[in-house]
Amino acid sequence: MTLFSRTYRAPQLYRLWDIFFCEGVKVLFRLALVIVCETLDVGPSDLVTRAHQCDNAMDLVTLIKQTAKELPFDLLLTKMDKLPLSDIHLAQACKQARQQLSLDTKTMQNRKK
Repeated sequence: MTLFSRTYRAPQLYRLWDIFFCEGVKVLFRLALVIVCETLDVGPSDLVTRAHQCDNAMDLVTLIKQTAKELPFDLLLTKMDKLPLSDIHLAQACKQARQQLSLDTKTMQNRKK
């Protein structure tokens, strides 16, 4: 429930929570995806340039947080609604992530031997 609570003001956060309670956890993934996409791909050209100039992951996270605060909230919600992300998509992504994690774990265990 605290995700995005430091990013948005109370009215925006309440609106996001309303959507979350109606549609479920996929709302948070959609919003996060829109913010990342806006930061890295389709944002203003100076924003894209700044993203490519980040030296490490922390710089990129800071830029993404800054972008989330700067982008109009209504625009984010509009783009979020247009993302085709269903419960089936999330289940498939979770399955793939689990498989990759299992593979990575086995690889790391083999390296230790």
